[in-house]
Amino acid sequence: MFIELVGSLNFRFVANLNNVPLALFSIFGKLGFDQAHIKRISEGKKLGICSGTFLITKTILAGLLATFTFLSILIWKYILNRGFETTFHEQAVYIMLAYFVLMTLTQSITSTFNAKKEIQYSLRSRR
Repeated sequence: MFIELVGSLNFRFVANLNNVPLALFSIFGKLGFDQAHIKRISEGKKLGICSGTFLITKTILAGLLATFTFLSILIWKYILNRGFETTFHEQAVYIMLAYFVLMTLTQSITSTFNAKKEIQYSLRSRR
C-alpha cells in the first residue's frame, strides 16, 4: 500500500512538472485583451461588435497558443532529440493543451459577462 501511494504521488508530481511549460505558454491566450474588452463594454460600446471582435481575437490567440506549444514539442523531440518519459506524458501534454485552448476560448464569455456586471454597477451608482 505504501509503495502504491508513493508511486502515485511521484507520477502526479512528474505529470505536474511536465505541464508547467504548457501553463507558461497560456500567456499567449490572454495578452491583456480580457481587461480591454471589459473596459470597452463598460464604456458603453456596442456589445455585438465588441464581442465579435473579441471572440475573433481570442480564437487567434488560442491558435497562437497551440502553434507555440506544438512548435516547442517538435523542437524538443526532433531537433534537440529529447523526448517524454512515456507516451502517457506526451498524451497528458496534449490533453492539457486542449484544456488551455478551450479555457482561452471560454474566457471570452466570462469577460463579456463581467463587463455586463460593470455596466450594472455603473448604472446603479448613477441613481
